[in-house]
Parts: sequence; C-alpha cells; structure tokens
Amino acid sequence: WLCVQALGPQVLAAELDFTHGVMLESAKNYQLWNHRRLCALQLGPSGATREEEFTREAITFDEKNYHAWAHRQAIVKMSGRWEAELEFAAEMIKRDVRNNTAWNQRMFVLQHMPRPAGDDAAWLRSELEYVAAAIQLAPRNEAPWAYLTGLFATLPPWASQPRALSRFPEVHTICAEALLDCPACAPAHDVLAAYYE
Repeated sequence: WLCVQALGPQVLAAELDFTHGVMLESAKNYQLWNHRRLCALQLGPSGATREEEFTREAITFDEKNYHAWAHRQAIVKMSGRWEAELEFAAEMIKRDVRNNTAWNQRMFVLQHMPRPAGDDAAWLRSELEYVAAAIQLAPRNEAPWAYLTGLFATLPPWASQPRALSRFPEVHTICAEALLDCPACAPAHDVLAAYYE
C-alpha cells in the first residue's frame, strides 16, 4: 500500500486488476481484501460500481465469503448506494433463504440507510411481512428469526423501547403460523417466549 501511495493514483486501476487475479486464486485471502479496500476507498465513489461487480463475483464463488461482504459494507458506506445494496441482499436471500450473511447485510443496510419519512410502524410492518414470507419457506431456518428479533434490538426507535417486540401483534402471528406448519420449530418458540415475556 505504501508503494501504491508513492506511485500515485494513476496506478490504482492496475492494482485493482492485480487484486482481481489474486481473488480468483484465493478468494478468502484477507490481505487481498484489506489491500483492495484501501485502493477502492482511495478511488472513492467513482469506483463503487467496479467494487460491487468484484464482490458479486467473489460471492458467486462462495455466498458466505465474509471478506467480500465486509468489503461491500465499506464500499456502500463510502458511496451511499444503500438502495442498491438492499436489493442485492434481497437477491441473495431469495437465492438462498438460509444465507445468514445476506440477512446480516440486509440488517447492516437498514441500520445505516436513511429511512423513508413517515410512519415508522408501517415501515416495520412491511419488513415483518418480508420476514414472514422468508420464514414460510423454511420455518426452522434461524436466520430470518434472528433478523426479526434484530429489528427490535438494533433499529431505532424500537431498540430504546423495552418490550417493543411485544407491541406488534404481527410478531405473534408470524410465530403462530410457523408453529401450525412446524410445531417443533424452536426459533418460533424462542421468539414467542420473548413476545410473551
């Protein structure tokens, strides 16, 4: 990185090409991702599309490549492309509803992106509908259940409100419907217990 800095911004494109080759050989090489991030952040928002394509390629090889997802987080924070990232996370969840990393990325985006002005409760209800649809596909899958509780644990204004989860009857409905289909669904029992608590 010190060499790249000394050579100046004109070498950044060549350095990104070099790191692409390294990624194809060793997609989980953490030095690669650290170096790539430094180069990409130096380029700024103008390089965001290239980085999104680069990480998409890495995630295609391994949908749970932590380094690629973390790189995407750095790029989206730098570029502010929240809506596009929300769509990408939804695409990955649709591809594999059990992909914890994609659910984590969706939560990351919601924690940082500006929320549309208006009724917070209506916004949350639409997010609960999204979660409910995912739970119907695989009721025992813990990822959407953790995401559901995370909505109340991490997002304002609910994170600062005790027992916010139990103020939304939709949560009870999601649990009850999952338990009708799958009576031994442990995550549904856990969330239901939190709801009653």
